[in-house]
Amino acid sequence: PQRLATLLLEVSELQGQPVIHCRQDILALAVGSRRETVAVVLSQWRDYDWIQTRYRRVKVVHREALHQISVGGTPP
Repeated sequence: PQRLATLLLEVSELQGQPVIHCRQDILALAVGSRRETVAVVLSQWRDYDWIQTRYRRVKVVHREALHQISVGGTPP
């Protein structure tokens, strides 16, 4: 989760928008994980309303929560 949160924050910042167009298998490859693991983590974050997902896209909604995860802290 920490590497995935960092990746989502960095990519959204580089693009200048909160929406990341990418498949889950590519995200998993980028963070050194399995697609299934990424799917579970994204699903949990979606349930907390920290992100929104659609087909091949992730929208970062709550940057602070993902930032806390990326630095190893506890999200609000």
